[in-house]
Amino acid sequence: MTVWGPQAQNYKHYLSKGRAVAIDGRLEWRECEARDRPSARWSRSLATPVPFLSPASEMQTPQSNVATTSRTHEVPALAPLKLESVLPASEPRSFARTWPMSLTNRIAIVTGASRGIGAAIVETLAERGATVIASAHTVDPPDALVAELEARGLRVRGRIADVTDPEQVQDLADSTEHEYGRIDLLVNNAGIGAVAPSETLSLERWSRVLAVNLTGPLLCSQAVGQHMLDAGRGAIINIGSIFGETGMPMRAAYAASKHGLVGLTRVLAIEWASRGVRVVTVEPAYVRTRLDDQDQKDGGYSANDIIGRTPLGRYGEPHEIGATVAFLASDEASFITGATIPVDGGWLAYGGW
Repeated sequence: MTVWGPQAQNYKHYLSKGRAVAIDGRLEWRECEARDRPSARWSRSLATPVPFLSPASEMQTPQSNVATTSRTHEVPALAPLKLESVLPASEPRSFARTWPMSLTNRIAIVTGASRGIGAAIVETLAERGATVIASAHTVDPPDALVAELEARGLRVRGRIADVTDPEQVQDLADSTEHEYGRIDLLVNNAGIGAVAPSETLSLERWSRVLAVNLTGPLLCSQAVGQHMLDAGRGAIINIGSIFGETGMPMRAAYAASKHGLVGLTRVLAIEWASRGVRVVTVEPAYVRTRLDDQDQKDGGYSANDIIGRTPLGRYGEPHEIGATVAFLASDEASFITGATIPVDGGWLAYGGW
């Protein structure tokens, strides 16, 4: 693939704005303020015309009321820059630009996929062309979601796996690799909440929250990561929370698990970057789901409290998290790893209540 250097973009800009006309491969500048003309370093005379310039007969006459006095400058010749000279041969890239960002032929696993944010992520990835393995626990299987999306012609398959069980997690990864030949994306979305005074929080509840929210992502990343590292490519996206960056009363277990997830993300990202695997955390604020409904009851707050505290003045929507994940999974995000991406309506930026 060949791209042209910055000079080409500069001259295309001036042509499109009607500030210059192309005549036999030369630019004739119309009189305009100095700030609207290219600097002297773009005006050096070189003999070879720029390939993109059209004959004068094909150019539309620019509409301009400025003075007709003009100067003529030779257009610098632009040597083509080969992408192969700046990108590692071992790391192929697709620079095709489509919207929405295409995930065609990608193989993705999403945990905690039955409802809420997880279901929205599955739907968004499938709509953008991915084949999605929607994984969930036996107490909340993904059957209804899978049936709905398959009826729309989307490629979604359901699987049962407990993310806290190493054997089930390994089987999920291995069976997906065996069936599809690779795994391109893992979304660690499975999570549970806990709202309780810290002084009475039981060890059992603490342990369960950390097992699902922190140990689960580690086990899944290890199992799927083995296949990604062997292939030399892949992306892991952990669904964290704003409570991975801050705290709130009665969220000791939940906040600890999400802070830990940020640390896990950063370690895996820097450890696996040289082997082609990216790892990122997405941090939603309050999103309207059944989990929030339960938290309102346990935490003694209302929807109006959250709306009033959020600078954008509303809850987040599950599909907004799905769209963020889809971007991070795409080639457009190929230089993003080890990062935490808040999707919070300005929550973290605002320090008050």
